[in-house]
Amino acid sequence: MSLQIKYRFKSLDDVVGNKGVVSSIRSVLERDKEDIPHAFLFHGPKGCGKTSLARIIAEALDCDSASVMEYDIGDMGGIETVRTLKEACQYLPIMGNVRVYVLDEVQSMTKPAQDALLKTLEEPPNHVYFVLCTTEPERLKETIRSRCHMYMMKPLNSIEMGFLLNRILKEEGIEDYPKTIIKEIIFAAEGSPRNALKALDAVIDITDEKSALEALASFSTTDATLKELCQSLLQGTSWDTLRGIVKQLELDNEPESLRIGILNYMNTVLLGSKRNDRVNDIIQNFSMATTMYHGKSVFSSMVYTMCPLVSETKPFLNKPNEPAKPSLTKKLTIKGSDPESKRKGDIPF
Repeated sequence: MSLQIKYRFKSLDDVVGNKGVVSSIRSVLERDKEDIPHAFLFHGPKGCGKTSLARIIAEALDCDSASVMEYDIGDMGGIETVRTLKEACQYLPIMGNVRVYVLDEVQSMTKPAQDALLKTLEEPPNHVYFVLCTTEPERLKETIRSRCHMYMMKPLNSIEMGFLLNRILKEEGIEDYPKTIIKEIIFAAEGSPRNALKALDAVIDITDEKSALEALASFSTTDATLKELCQSLLQGTSWDTLRGIVKQLELDNEPESLRIGILNYMNTVLLGSKRNDRVNDIIQNFSMATTMYHGKSVFSSMVYTMCPLVSETKPFLNKPNEPAKPSLTKKLTIKGSDPESKRKGDIPF
């Protein structure tokens, strides 16, 4: 059995990270049955435990496994699916007293389908509960979001990911596992427990550390490209160069996972250096806000913010034996001010 299936979160006590979400769900599920909401919405990057929590909620509601109905809306997001679902809601489950519908990738649901689902969410049958999971909550109607208890699942940070990996290694009976491999897995996972377990599963039986690291390097092309972006940020590379890397990464990756991947990489660098103000600035910049509701535009802006000004990089663009060209800035003095308090600024032409 693969590690990602064997160690999938099966109870709230198993969950690593997202402590606020876990505490809130625990308190909600401790209420009397009639006070528990009939609709939950989990949103966050892929592989962060949304559907695992959906199944945990179903179990806590004493829902028989045969009465947990999971739909991949990415494959069946039309109105006919919702009509079939609404019709099925009218009937009591064959096993148990509760039926739970888990709607994964619900952002793929068409507008007519969302309208049809809304009516069911407003007045659900007493025996029916819904758990919606999405990576793009902004694509859902506000009226649907307002009918659900919403929880944002955040990617794990490097400390939480390290705890999870070490816990699994201990349960597998493995001691003194190389820290360099654990660090590489943390970076490759980009905050996703699922990705981390897949990566660990790929190298856990490799006894040679060098071979394991080589296997991780080929595990995902995204890892190498993201590492290239991190190293370029550290070197103060210009936006003209970085934008190509950003475009490549944004083709197949969620901006929030990329943001967490950068933070994990920079945290590793910071902990391994005596002092590094550049790393600290990058961490501060990428910690300012989530990209969950804004996507690629905010992520691109975060990268752009860390690029040096044209005037700072221009001298480095000269040929080896050519003297540096003058800076493309001009000092501006505000006339009429007190000589001792003249204001000056760099105004680029």
